[in-house]
Amino acid sequence: MKILKALFGALLYLATFVVIPKMAVEKMPAEMMAQFGSQETLLSTLTTIGVLLAGLYAFKTLTPKSNPANLLSRTLLDFLELYVFLFFIGLGDATNLGLAEKQVMSAKATVLFNFRIFAQLMLIAFAIKMIASIMEFKEARDMKK
Repeated sequence: MKILKALFGALLYLATFVVIPKMAVEKMPAEMMAQFGSQETLLSTLTTIGVLLAGLYAFKTLTPKSNPANLLSRTLLDFLELYVFLFFIGLGDATNLGLAEKQVMSAKATVLFNFRIFAQLMLIAFAIKMIASIMEFKEARDMKK
């Protein structure tokens, strides 16, 4: 059962970050894609993230919760999910932490997207998830003894 869960979850991550973006880029107008930079860079970033998320999810699912590798994989998985969230609300730049500025209409106007409150809430949620993961790991370790 664990193998099916790991396989299904990994396939879901791959479909979400590899297959769907490639199909979407083919359907979008070139003018719209120009706002996000190079198509190749965007697709390679999403593909890399998708493969990493799929691998980490499968590894996390298949290892026991008392194993330190499981804690590491959960931590990395949560961190990558945080990065993906910041990547999307930063419109292709996760380092903006939710503040993105885009030029529209051939640089005649600039639109400022301020999603910093969502970035801050996600960082708080990430910290809570880390604390919960550590507590779950310690509990699994104690039950194993």
